[in-house]
Amino acid sequence: MNSENRAKQIRKEIEKRLGARATHESTLAQTLDEMRKNAPPDADEAELHDAEMEALLADLEARKLPQATLQMQVESWAHQRFLKAPLTDGVGF
Repeated sequence: MNSENRAKQIRKEIEKRLGARATHESTLAQTLDEMRKNAPPDADEAELHDAEMEALLADLEARKLPQATLQMQVESWAHQRFLKAPLTDGVGF
């Protein structure tokens, strides 16, 4: 058990330092078909939800409220005040 925790900590540290440049040997690559086949059972429910969303998006009346809300938010951005951020953090200048 202790070695598992140690391995997790080491892997986390490697990922933190190297990011996407490193791939752990236990990392598996899957094709899209493999991912679909290995998807959890509730993925079918997500597909049903996607179908419902498509039907809602096709309905012009159902799209009016979210579009109006988004439009109001976008228009309000022009009037928002933002804090001034320094151009640099002072390092090297």
